[in-house]
Amino acid sequence: MANTEGFQVGLYKNNVTPTVGSVLSDFTPADFGGYAGLTSMTGAAVADDGTTATMTWDPVVFTCDGSAAGDVYGYYVRNVTQNYLAWAELDPAGPVNLSVNGQTYTVVPKLTNRNQ
Repeated sequence: MANTEGFQVGLYKNNVTPTVGSVLSDFTPADFGGYAGLTSMTGAAVADDGTTATMTWDPVVFTCDGSAAGDVYGYYVRNVTQNYLAWAELDPAGPVNLSVNGQTYTVVPKLTNRNQ
């Protein structure tokens, strides 16, 4: 297990493709009914083959309560301690509309670092 303290994952609702220069303010938080905002990440596992290191966290499930519909374009990860965007990912299937009570959207936060 790796230290995962200080990271939170959230969903965003605007059509933005993350880039190396992206910042937190580029992403508009989702607002579908039941969305509680940023959620702590747990359970990171590290795999390292010598050229690529990958951290994969436990799945995070966001559930719609049906009170308001909203689109999700992807997820972003915030470093809580220093308040910066750690990374973000556009959902290739997006936008995903969440509008039905009990409908879920699952994120498996994953970060890959390649040795160059």
